[in-house]
Amino acid sequence: MFVLNTDVMVFNDSIHGHVELHPLLVKIIDTLEFQRLRNIKQLGGVYFVYPGASHNRFEHSIGVAHLAGCLIDSLKVNQPELDITDREKLCVQIAGLSRDLGHGPFSKMFEKRFIPEVLNVTEGKHSELTVQMFHYMIKNNGLKAEMKRYEMNPDDDCRTIENLIKGCSENAGDRSFLYEITENKWNGVDVNKFDYFVRDCHHLGISNSFDHKRLMKFVRVCKVNKKNHICFNDKEADNIYEMFRTHYNLHRQAYQHKTVSIIEIMMNNAYIEANKVFNFSEDLNEMEKYIKLTDNTFEKILYSTEVNLKAARTILENVMKRRLPKCVGESRLPGTNDDLKDKKALEKKLKETWKTAVEKWAECNGTGFRADDFMIYVVEMDHGMKSINPFTKIYFYNKEDTQKATKINSHQVSSFLPKHFHERLVRVYYQKSSDETEQNSVKESSELENAKACFKQWGKTRFGLPGCIIFFETSDVDKCKSLKCDSECQDLQRKLKMCNTVRVDSGTWVLYKNKKVVDSKHILKKGCYDSLTLWESPDPETEHLDNWSCKMHTNVIILYEKKNCKGRWTVITDDFHLPDDHFQVCSCWVVKGMWMLSSRDIGDGFVLNEGMYNSDIWVDTVPNVTLVTYIADTI
Repeated sequence: MFVLNTDVMVFNDSIHGHVELHPLLVKIIDTLEFQRLRNIKQLGGVYFVYPGASHNRFEHSIGVAHLAGCLIDSLKVNQPELDITDREKLCVQIAGLSRDLGHGPFSKMFEKRFIPEVLNVTEGKHSELTVQMFHYMIKNNGLKAEMKRYEMNPDDDCRTIENLIKGCSENAGDRSFLYEITENKWNGVDVNKFDYFVRDCHHLGISNSFDHKRLMKFVRVCKVNKKNHICFNDKEADNIYEMFRTHYNLHRQAYQHKTVSIIEIMMNNAYIEANKVFNFSEDLNEMEKYIKLTDNTFEKILYSTEVNLKAARTILENVMKRRLPKCVGESRLPGTNDDLKDKKALEKKLKETWKTAVEKWAECNGTGFRADDFMIYVVEMDHGMKSINPFTKIYFYNKEDTQKATKINSHQVSSFLPKHFHERLVRVYYQKSSDETEQNSVKESSELENAKACFKQWGKTRFGLPGCIIFFETSDVDKCKSLKCDSECQDLQRKLKMCNTVRVDSGTWVLYKNKKVVDSKHILKKGCYDSLTLWESPDPETEHLDNWSCKMHTNVIILYEKKNCKGRWTVITDDFHLPDDHFQVCSCWVVKGMWMLSSRDIGDGFVLNEGMYNSDIWVDTVPNVTLVTYIADTI
């Protein structure tokens, strides 16, 4: 029988307090491969913005191993029939302890930026390097003999630990739930997140309302589609939502903070330059060399006197002296066509449209900056699973039937749960020169203000991104003739003889007849519309699209003469001064964007988001609307 050695060592952790670890885990901690993690910042470039974010992968890894043990202990108490062995527990804890061994200098900076660029891959994955480093550590320190001392099977258990690190449970049978503890590929709820949420929030000074201790007390294993998954008490739904919300908040406020991002971009550029001298990329598959790649390489580059490292050294000096490109603007991006789903393709398109916007702005305003003076990046934010609602992957049990796993109902979670779980931001940075004279500083300040105004105008044009509206001749959209437009289309009858169905994939569109809006129903947002909804006749063959056209608009508001959006109306797509003979506005429908209603005689205005409104809400502030101004886009 496998007997767990009780000769444990106690670590005093700043987050979890006194942590007891099995002696085999301590043996792993005392290797050079693991001690290397003391010199790798958990949050990489975040430390240059948040002074408290000085913690390292070392303590985080210990925390993950501890929580892995706690979760298994909870399962053993709640479901002794699972018969989880101490050997299995030890394998899971070793996986938790070792899962970050493959991280390089400044963690995610090296993984997400450096590796993809030097290896020309879509995304670097530290788990692959972790597995290599794990096997190197086991072999280099004779740990298989130590594993035998505790009645483990080194060859089998090392393969199990490798799969636990990867979260690969294909051949796990009824033990599949064990592979969701440290690296949960199913829904992302794992002890790795439990530790770094609480640890990162602590060091960043950001509040954290997610209670991982409570959540672990209510875990159970239930069978879902013939596979054992870790499930949670349905009372914990809001707590789990707080976990995903914390994930988003940390990315928004810290991990992908606009200054953090540009610092990590600069650091990556320095490492790309230094790679020409140090050949970091060649060390990725040689663990005896890779073990030397830690944050210490930053100082190695910074204080080098080699001529070939001058470019890299200058970049890092600029980081240290806070000579950083200035953020001109940041905005959420609207939905795009399928051909722009790829981040690189989207960035390429945005660079093209920004260049056009800058050239047009310079022509109209006589500014001295050029498109080459700017850097454009797309940033992605989500709740951990891209655009997928994470709750669709999480199963819950009820105390009335702890064996049955079900998905949570919408009424059982907060009504504040978002409708969208993924967003993309565009950021534009102005690359100022290294000349810090007072005259140059004043010039750059003026150009920066001009660039910000240009960015705002660019946003009004939907950042130059195409929309997508498709006109179908019949209701059989897969087989019939169709017409696809991305910005504007004149004289629809020249392309189609009739139209039965219209589908808007992205953008806000207005249908015009004889260059006028016939009805407010011809303002279309994302969705499908049939002929009965759109045209004057329910029979599409009688409507030949004569004199019809369409155009995409970034922002649309409709003013109405009567309350409840009735009576005469006016469609507005840009800043608009109402003529003296215009009817008094008694209600409005904000179709797209954020708008301000104001009066020429009153300084204050009333701001409206998307929705329908009666004048009761603004009449005290703006008795008579005479000016309608676009404020910002809403996604």
